[in-house]
Amino acid sequence: MFFIPTLQNLREQGNVQLAVLCLSSGNADGLGKVREKELIESCKHLGINSEHVNIVDDKHLQDGFDEVWPRELIAKKIREMDSSLFNRVRVLLTFDDYGVSGHPNHISVYHGVKYFLEEQSNGTLRNGTTEDGKLVRGYQLISTNIFRKFSGLLDLPATWLSTSVRGLNCFLTTNPIDAWIAMTYHKSQFVLIPYWWRRFFVILSRYTYVNTLEEIVVGRGPRA
Repeated sequence: MFFIPTLQNLREQGNVQLAVLCLSSGNADGLGKVREKELIESCKHLGINSEHVNIVDDKHLQDGFDEVWPRELIAKKIREMDSSLFNRVRVLLTFDDYGVSGHPNHISVYHGVKYFLEEQSNGTLRNGTTEDGKLVRGYQLISTNIFRKFSGLLDLPATWLSTSVRGLNCFLTTNPIDAWIAMTYHKSQFVLIPYWWRRFFVILSRYTYVNTLEEIVVGRGPRA
């Protein structure tokens, strides 16, 4: 729902293997197994093979607004995903320290990815580099204020300005309908009642049309 413009652009490069690490089954409403299947189907629509969709079900990583996840455990799950892929992880995409919506799970993911990158930078990860010696790089999806967040395409001038000033990476959608279709696969989270607001979010949110990402810098290790 948030990263689709980025995923579209990476998919169209043709030589990028996309993988998803979902750190919770979304079981807050007791529908974890249903939502796992929905995520896999949604990812298929976006060009991500089901073999590359990793869904974690851990008692310490439960869905909910009252749940703060341990950053050390998140870093461990990243390492486990990395070792399961034929091609090693080169880039991690995640939320920033506000998580777009302020959701504590989103914020925890940011801190977990940052911790992973810090371990790598400090040399405490044995397998923190790819086979050719390049470091894994992390990028955070920039959160905006609520007015920009729900301004849709009208946010493009502000996006262009912030991208120019801050040197951000900007990805425009190649097909905005993709976001709606991808969400329809999440039937349990896209029903009109009680989740009517998600439909408005897909239509009005700037994240349907554009993503701005900034590299997470944690140290002075060698760059790719």
